[in-house]
Amino acid sequence: MPNRCVAGGCSNFANVEKGIVLHGIPFSNDERPEAKKRRRKWVDFVKQKRAQWEPTRNSALCSLHFKPEDFQRLFTIPDALTNRPIIPRLIRDDIGVSVFPSVHAKSLTLTSEVTEAQASRNRRMSLKNAKTRMASLEEERQDGDTCNNEVERLDDADTNILAEAEDESGTDEHHLLNTRDSFTQTVEEANDDECQSCAKLQS
Repeated sequence: MPNRCVAGGCSNFANVEKGIVLHGIPFSNDERPEAKKRRRKWVDFVKQKRAQWEPTRNSALCSLHFKPEDFQRLFTIPDALTNRPIIPRLIRDDIGVSVFPSVHAKSLTLTSEVTEAQASRNRRMSLKNAKTRMASLEEERQDGDTCNNEVERLDDADTNILAEAEDESGTDEHHLLNTRDSFTQTVEEANDDECQSCAKLQS
């Protein structure tokens, strides 16, 4: 019995819980012309990544190397009568298995690699935007346009910046937290001085 996928860059074992099933390369020792032709397609698929590889009776490919439309039964759900999982079954005709592997191991990991790279870029961009917005709030304070009724708005905005940065990136979190505390304190001190000046003018 096959116990591991023979495709280049893949060494999956059967794992019914994850929906991974091993499919033996069909038509071993079958001399029918169509059967030999179909088996050759399976073998050629493996040889694209493993040129020196030669098949044996136990050679198999896992279900991840096939497209969803290649299966008659796609999900490994328990059979109600036997309580055994229903194994994904490749489409067949009168001769036998009529579909062929077409998804290489690199294609299997490409989507997750792209997703992770994009997520990393998003985290860096979010952190950059947070720092830019923090600097903008600091400039607003320095312009002298900040008064008591704006302290709460600025503090809330600053808190939102930190929340976004903490959600999107694990880096520089401590730095942003210290910046927030010092910025809030500076705003409050500035507004105390400004409002005292306003009171003197009004009197």
